Amino acid sequence: MRVLRYLFRMIRAVLTVCLIFVSAMAGHSSKFEELDKPPEGARKGQMLLGGYFSMGYPQGKVLDAENDFVKDYSYEISDDIYKLLWVSHLSFSYGASYEYMPIDHLGVKARLGRMFLVQRTRFGSEYENWREILYDEYSILVGPSLHTTTRKRWDFTLTPFIGYVMADYTPTPIAKKLIADYDAGQPKDVSTYAAGAELNFTGYFSGGLFITFGFDWQVRFLDFGGGFILEREGLVFFPGGRDSRIYSYSFIFSAGYAFSH
Repeated sequence: MRVLRYLFRMIRAVLTVCLIFVSAMAGHSSKFEELDKPPEGARKGQMLLGGYFSMGYPQGKVLDAENDFVKDYSYEISDDIYKLLWVSHLSFSYGASYEYMPIDHLGVKARLGRMFLVQRTRFGSEYENWREILYDEYSILVGPSLHTTTRKRWDFTLTPFIGYVMADYTPTPIAKKLIADYDAGQPKDVSTYAAGAELNFTGYFSGGLFITFGFDWQVRFLDFGGGFILEREGLVFFPGGRDSRIYSYSFIFSAGYAFSH
């Protein structure tokens, strides 16, 4: 896994250099004299380079198993104060995106980024809560981007994605941290294929700036190999579970610059 992760970092570095090179070439051939003119929206020959951030809610059978594994455990927060150990999950992602439009209304978009799921306790705002990373990935996603307008200051786009992720899943991280005499073991390599879709509203501004707001849906097809062998006081974590899908429903924001040639 360490060798693969080093290899993936090398691939990311190469892709980053290529992305910089492509954007530099785009900038070289761009019509910079038009940057102070009223913005023109999506159209043939346009390139969009930017960054994105998303936050949302994940679901999946393995996440349900995370809740079931700890929900009846009473944790001593302080002297004579006990709370049931409930957990919740949030998904976060960030990265870079690049799109090229060979024709009006249609582009080819790529996203290179990181997504992770955070597991946190639900003791309430009046008590200290703990947070641990449950799932961590690096991804490469590509897909066609469908635009509803041409040469307007606003646009709605739909982009279905497919791709590959290199990821680790760390089972029951909160239980490992807060439950005495329990060891969750090592993370599992769950590198896999991925799919998803992004629906957003885009606004174009003078100077080439664009900003988008939208909704992002992602799914990961996780394979845990031989499953898990984790027990706590007679409870078995995810019994018989060898695989699970994780769905993520997120709000996404991105910004960047649009160039044309």
